[in-house]
Amino acid sequence: RVFAEHDIVFGAERFSTKMTWEFLKQFNVIVMVDFPIVEKHPTIVNEIRATEQLLARFVAEGGGLLLTGMAEYSQWAMERDMEELNRFLKPYGAEVLHEQVAEKDLAKTYPSLGAGDMAWTDNVVKHPLTEGVQALYGSALGTVQVLGKSPASVGALDVLMRTSGSYGDRAFTDKPVAVAMRYGKGKIVVVNGCRWMESQEMKLGDNAQFFLNILSWFENRPAKIMDKKKILIMNLSKGRIGEENSRLIGQMLITKIYLAAMSRVDLPEEQRSDFYLYVDEFQNFASEAFADILSEARK
Repeated sequence: RVFAEHDIVFGAERFSTKMTWEFLKQFNVIVMVDFPIVEKHPTIVNEIRATEQLLARFVAEGGGLLLTGMAEYSQWAMERDMEELNRFLKPYGAEVLHEQVAEKDLAKTYPSLGAGDMAWTDNVVKHPLTEGVQALYGSALGTVQVLGKSPASVGALDVLMRTSGSYGDRAFTDKPVAVAMRYGKGKIVVVNGCRWMESQEMKLGDNAQFFLNILSWFENRPAKIMDKKKILIMNLSKGRIGEENSRLIGQMLITKIYLAAMSRVDLPEEQRSDFYLYVDEFQNFASEAFADILSEARK
């Protein structure tokens, strides 16, 4: 439903050595939830690594890659390899850890999920990707390790969310849960855990908003409109689409415009074309994004 409401078309495919560049380049965004266990396939290790190089090329040439770690490492029969994921991530300056977060029992808040711990964090770092996001919930979330200074080929590695907790006998404090980086012309987001994207958990808290922010940051259609000096007209008449829909869609579009403006920070100032935002009936669409636009979006 979230995809349909925001005009998102998607396809699903398992990691395969049969993936080709022609197959990958038809997409704007790839979400990876499954890396193969190479030790189980010793005869095709080279093919697996070649496919991973295609994913790196996909990002370098402008694609968006969302990588979800294996916080639920031993729960499913899916073929999941944390070590292989970390081999892929190492050149980008990050790795996922087998430190599962379980801070609160949210059964009282979300009784439909049943009893048990629900991992979550409300330690959200201010960033265009976390606009409108106060917390992330998931039945399995883990931590991410930042490996010191990122290689020169990787843009700044930004921490999006942090958490404190314990795993077994080990306590950890202020550890990242999600990070974002730029590589070549593209972008990568790493969240250690994928269950927050499942249908029953996508509706929790601000999970859906976080996911939509990631897609907007990856694709960045408004930025293309700005850079090419196009005109975007949005008719959000209450009489045509309803008062609530008008308000929600308007706020979402304004947030997307803000994200697009912030993304131009990597564009030399002399190459940034002026772009003007006119909002009729401003009071109907007022949100925190407006304050950020007025103070930060003059890029």
